[in-house]
Amino acid sequence: MESNKGKMPLKNIMGYGVASIGFNFVYLLSAQFLNIYYTNVLGISLASVGVIMLIARLWDGVNDPIMGSIVDRTNTKQGKYRPYLIWGILPLASTTALLYYYPSALGENNKVIYAGVTYILFGMAYTFANIPYLAMQSTLSYDSDERTKIITIKNVFTLVGILFMTIIIPKIAFDSTGPTASGFLKGGLIGAVIVIITMPISYLSTSKFKFNDDIKEKKEKITFADMKEALLSNKPLMQIAGTLFIISIGGTLVGGGNYYFINVIDRSDLVGLFALSTMMPMMVGMALMPIAMKFEKKNVMGYGMIMYGVVSFIMFFVPQENPMLFIILNGVRGLGFGTAMILIWSMIADTVDYAKLKTGKQQGGIVFSTSTFMQKSAGGLGIALMNFLMIKVGLDATSNVQSASTAKGLIFIIAVLPGILYLINGIYLILKYPLNKSYMKEIQEKLGR
Repeated sequence: MESNKGKMPLKNIMGYGVASIGFNFVYLLSAQFLNIYYTNVLGISLASVGVIMLIARLWDGVNDPIMGSIVDRTNTKQGKYRPYLIWGILPLASTTALLYYYPSALGENNKVIYAGVTYILFGMAYTFANIPYLAMQSTLSYDSDERTKIITIKNVFTLVGILFMTIIIPKIAFDSTGPTASGFLKGGLIGAVIVIITMPISYLSTSKFKFNDDIKEKKEKITFADMKEALLSNKPLMQIAGTLFIISIGGTLVGGGNYYFINVIDRSDLVGLFALSTMMPMMVGMALMPIAMKFEKKNVMGYGMIMYGVVSFIMFFVPQENPMLFIILNGVRGLGFGTAMILIWSMIADTVDYAKLKTGKQQGGIVFSTSTFMQKSAGGLGIALMNFLMIKVGLDATSNVQSASTAKGLIFIIAVLPGILYLINGIYLILKYPLNKSYMKEIQEKLGR
């Protein structure tokens, strides 16, 4: 195997990044559309869906740290992280399909139980496959800027998965009346096929590289005490994982836009365009990354989040009769969201080196299990919060006619609330996040790299 101290060839970076297409397709499909599938297709109440999400997140609190520890204890001839790209294919593909298939033989009374069980199983399968995949990127290069380059290229494939999902799902899962069962089943099956195709490509593309940071660590076991020590001593991880939580919960609240276009203004034809306006700005952010990388990561992300917050407040005052302006402003604020999503995984990878310096151990599994737990928790808690708030503002998910106060309340959920979260977090990052370029260089020198 080749050392990970040099630069990774472009073809191998691209191969590694391919799996992001599948991961992001299935994750964003659930994050953006599962709630409306449960309520408007299966007929589950907003309150019941909120309970499902809360139970799933409580289980993640147990499952994700255990998975991170298991990953860090794994040592095979194929490496510490790579095998999971093969082992995780069947669980993730099958649970993705089952998530959008309800057997009619189970009857009407078992929908909540089936939805809860399949959603929890999907979350476990996603964790099983995705945590090792993300942890790999912290060992692809020891140079912070080179690592950002690798993750930026990976994020190109992330965008492919996001955009493909954003474009195709509204076309196949919605008709003139709203979401359909057959359309969502097709979407789930497409996601499963993409996972089956892309994960082996990433596995094969990384076969010649060494993903164990230190050969001596092969015989070491990481205990839960080690996990606690790593987390408590890693303030930058707590800060950036908290930022990921904010980004994810804000992004989930924006998913309430599906109800705004379907149940408030009766324009299900605009669901896809609204989703696209949320994701497309990430491509602009990607194009600007070479310029952005000349500055501190925390400043680029922080000011992007501040911009998101400011534009979000403007969106609240857009009249209901002008949905296109609402969509355009959503795209403008998305430039801040896109910048944050592109940079955040590079910043999380930097905290792995910080942990290595503090503990002497390569704990990528712990770091990324913490991060994915925060992301998934935000997704579930965000849906629960969104559903609770939609109940409070009087939304009737079975009707296309809502009161004026309900419409305004829904816009507050979609626009203003995420804007407040982003604005506060952006200011905090700029003022308090410690890992800047000079500090990362100092860390690499102390680690002898």
